[in-house]
Amino acid sequence: MILAILLFMIMSEPMYRNPGLDSWAYIYRDVPWTVVLGWADIFFASIIITDKLWPKRSEKVKFWLYLIIVTIITVPIESVLLSTGLRTYVTDLTKTFSGILIPLTNVPIEVLVAVPIIATLIISFYKFLGED
Repeated sequence: MILAILLFMIMSEPMYRNPGLDSWAYIYRDVPWTVVLGWADIFFASIIITDKLWPKRSEKVKFWLYLIIVTIITVPIESVLLSTGLRTYVTDLTKTFSGILIPLTNVPIEVLVAVPIIATLIISFYKFLGED
């Protein structure tokens, strides 16, 4: 899981900035290890919650539940990171935003598309490609 998150973060690193952290917090350029571990916690939490609450559901249904739970957990965290200045988006990316924010947050509505896409890649890598 952590490898999948780290690979995704290295590939997507030009789209965002994580300023304000000490130099020891970064693994590679602008990729902090604390964010990698935070993402891992979010993904593991979604898997644990889903598997505990809906153990008899099919893997297909559980997969969609993982995506929903990851998104629900991520939006408030992203809001805190953006409001504290620990996360910013690069100008080229913000130019493509619609300007609509998720209600009660400062998070662009596009995050509701981006997070499930990211989660699809990472959960697939971990849960389905990693099985024997």
